Amino acid sequence: MGLARIGGDVQSGCPLDGVLACALADARFHQLAYAAFGVTRHTTEGLWWVDRPAAPYFMSAGTLSPRISSLQVLDAVGDLAAVTQVRDCWGALDLSAGGFEPRLDDPWMVRPPWPVPEQVFDVPGLEIRRARTPGDVLVFERTAVPDPPPPDHHDGDIHPADTPTDGDLHFFTGFLDGRPVATALAAVHPQVVMVGAVRTRPQARGRGIGTALSAAAVAVAPDRPAALGARPLGVGLYRRLGFTACGHAWLWTR
Repeated sequence: MGLARIGGDVQSGCPLDGVLACALADARFHQLAYAAFGVTRHTTEGLWWVDRPAAPYFMSAGTLSPRISSLQVLDAVGDLAAVTQVRDCWGALDLSAGGFEPRLDDPWMVRPPWPVPEQVFDVPGLEIRRARTPGDVLVFERTAVPDPPPPDHHDGDIHPADTPTDGDLHFFTGFLDGRPVATALAAVHPQVVMVGAVRTRPQARGRGIGTALSAAAVAVAPDRPAALGARPLGVGLYRRLGFTACGHAWLWTR
């Protein structure tokens, strides 16, 4: 698998490949998100995992190196009944012996640390607000989930209202003419920034709002590459912002 070179490690100047950037960013997001639930993320060489998932939307484990073996992963998480989803960032594992089944995950995309073009924020009637209070986090989550929400969803299932907003996890909500219609988040790692939760309500699509929210997340750490897993509807949007595909992860589910 070819790995796109996307810039450098901001600490050492060493090149950072695209899939590694995505793996580090994804692990950082999960670390910050799980911390809000009081769940500790464990790490060993090439792998992270949690003892219990806090939300059905989150991974239970993920790889941090293409060199970790399937046996090593199963030894670490195979006996943990709560580990139900493993993100195989390089598509290099076979976890079927542990009762897991695979499916192709969303493609990884990366962006070099280029400046964000100011014109992407020029959307008539759009105001982008960063969450500062528990109420802001609640509005973010309610905007990010479908309308109406799934029957089994409750406020705080994804991000509790008291999730810290003064650290490396940043929530953005887009308001169109005063109504919340779109979201994006940024999770900052020393080498890369993760862009996620890019959602636009159907009635507000086609105006560049998703692009503007994604750009706001990228701009949190403009000195480092940005990474994300792209849903099919968002691929064109991300390409317009300078993201390029660099590979596919696999999702192993039990």
